[in-house]
Amino acid sequence: MKALAAHHVVPLWERGQGKSLPARALSTLVAACAELDEAEAAALPIGALEARLLDLWDLTFGPQIDGYVECPACGEPLEVPLRTDTLRCGEGPATGAQTLEQGAWTVRFRSLTWADLVAAAHAENSAAGRAILMERCVIAASRGEDDRPVGTLPEAVAGALAKRLEAADAAAEIRVGLACPACTHRWSAVFEIADFLWSELGAQARRSLLEVHTLASAYGWREKDILALSPARRRFYLDEVWG
Repeated sequence: MKALAAHHVVPLWERGQGKSLPARALSTLVAACAELDEAEAAALPIGALEARLLDLWDLTFGPQIDGYVECPACGEPLEVPLRTDTLRCGEGPATGAQTLEQGAWTVRFRSLTWADLVAAAHAENSAAGRAILMERCVIAASRGEDDRPVGTLPEAVAGALAKRLEAADAAAEIRVGLACPACTHRWSAVFEIADFLWSELGAQARRSLLEVHTLASAYGWREKDILALSPARRRFYLDEVWG
C-alpha cells in the first residue's frame, strides 16, 4: 500500500463522480494497493476492507482524524479528535459457511463482503438495501424439509440472522463513545472511514485543481506537470505567484 499523492487523487476523485460511496472506497483502495485488483478487494470482508482504509488514511494524512458531530439531545456542536490506532477493533471475520437455526428454520450464510455493500448501495431505500444484503449472503434457507426463498424468512429469523452477521464480522462497524460537555448526554455513533476518507480526498483534489489553475495561468505549465511536483515545490511556486 502507498500513500495517495496529488497526481493519484485528482483522477481518482474525477472517476468517483456519480459512484456510490462503497464503490468510491473500493476504487480508492485499489488505487493505493498494487497487490489488489478490484475483484480481490471487493471480495474482502467489510471489516477487513475498512481496516485497510484506516491504514491508507494513516499513510496519506497521518494518524489524526478530526470529526464533527452534533449532540442528539441538545444540538451542541462537538469537535471529536480521533486516532486511527484507537479505531481498529474486533477480531477477524468468521470464514466459511455458518448455520443459524431458529425454530423450524435453518439458514446457511456467509459473512458480508464489500461487494455486497456496493450492490446494496443502488437500492431505493434502506429496507430494499437490507433485502439485497440478505439475498446475497444467504446460501440456503429451509423450513423443516422444505427449501424456502430468502424473501420468505419470518421477521424473527431475519432479525436473528442480522445479529449473527454483525457478530461474524465485529470490525465491520466502528463505534465511538461520545459525551456532550454542555448537557452531559452520552451516546455512541458509528464511524464511517469510507465517508471521512472520500471527503478528505475530495477536498484535496479541489485544492490541487485550484493550485493547477493558479500555476498554469502564471507559468503556462501543463496540469500533469504541476500535479507531479512535490508539495514543497508547488508551495514555493504558489508563494512566488501570490507574492
